[in-house]
Amino acid sequence: MKKRTSRLAVLTATLVLAATGCATEDSATVDGVKSNPSEGVTDDTIKFGWMGAITGLSASTLEPKHAGTEAFFEYANQNGGVAGRDLELISYDDAGVVDKGLTNYSRLVKDDRVLAIVGQSGSQITEPLIPKVEQDKIPVIGPGATTASQLVTPYYWNNIPTYQDQADVSIAYAGEQLGGVDKIKGVTVSLAVPSGVEWREFVDQKLTVAGGTFVKGYDMSTTATDAVPTALDLQKLVKDDKVNYIFIHGNSQSALTLFSSMSQYNVDLPVVGIYGVGSAATFTDGPPEITDDLAFVHGFTPPSVDEPGMKTVKDFVAGTKWEKYIKEDSVHFINGWVDGMTTLEATKRAVESGDLSREGLQKALATITDLDTGGLSGTIDYSRYGHNGGAVARPYTFADGKFVAEGSYEDWEGALKYEY
Repeated sequence: MKKRTSRLAVLTATLVLAATGCATEDSATVDGVKSNPSEGVTDDTIKFGWMGAITGLSASTLEPKHAGTEAFFEYANQNGGVAGRDLELISYDDAGVVDKGLTNYSRLVKDDRVLAIVGQSGSQITEPLIPKVEQDKIPVIGPGATTASQLVTPYYWNNIPTYQDQADVSIAYAGEQLGGVDKIKGVTVSLAVPSGVEWREFVDQKLTVAGGTFVKGYDMSTTATDAVPTALDLQKLVKDDKVNYIFIHGNSQSALTLFSSMSQYNVDLPVVGIYGVGSAATFTDGPPEITDDLAFVHGFTPPSVDEPGMKTVKDFVAGTKWEKYIKEDSVHFINGWVDGMTTLEATKRAVESGDLSREGLQKALATITDLDTGGLSGTIDYSRYGHNGGAVARPYTFADGKFVAEGSYEDWEGALKYEY
């Protein structure tokens, strides 16, 4: 496992002190804030952890998300940091493997003694970690997915729309394409992980209530190299049941696997997917007969979409290692940047309250109810049920080498039921 930090130079003495887990009585006070190494606040830095798939199956989503948070931390540090200290991001790659994820969590909380975790891996790792997070009382800001279980624990601060929210917008979008939700005869294809189960259940439930028809749900292994059985069955369903839409859960790699098999067996259906499908490679590398009718739903804005806050991002990353994510039109990079924005805002508020600790940061996060990201996302509002800060979403398509927003976030608010 490779350890990364967002700082250009690692302060060895700081890391050694933090590893001891002891805040001494004579800890320095810098800019009015006393150091507390046992909870990530040293004399020079404020330490945050990041854990997720920088490599492996989910890397198409989480690697650029990590880069976005890393870039924002550097941006924040160049603009003064917080309380006379730099924000430091300590990152571990779990490659989407559960055991690695659990180990990395322990390293960040027990060994590195971070103040909070910014970003966490997919549902196969977040779900078993919830009891540990609750026991350690550590804030988790911007996890890599927002599942139903995360909405009932106080320590998750969610920026990605829930699967219920994404299902609402996906169904509304499909209905617009077909001339009415009642005309949808849909199936789901989901990765065999907890969030995939949620996706199938929510699309089934919401499509049925809205007057459409849910026909079948397919599971897809996270290690699948083809989807031939699914494609063959879809052939039959198109003929016999008049299936006319696919609602897909997964990432770029799993989507391309499905699309390849669909193309091989001439299954030409429109597809709308969750946020994880939203990498440019999904559209450019997939068969055109599928990707020409492909959309995905997300609560963040790709770099090619003109929003006021995008100029700051583009200006800062120009000429840096992060510029490639702008060229790739990575919405996941922007997701990570906004995770950094919410972290910075909460840290500043904790300092203002006089309590820069895990508990203090937890309280500060609860005060964020109208964080304007300059159009990089909808307004972040943690007063929503389950700290569902990013409970807005809109569809995106792809044309002329870039993503196209299908309306504004406000245009799709009417589709959101907020039923959890």
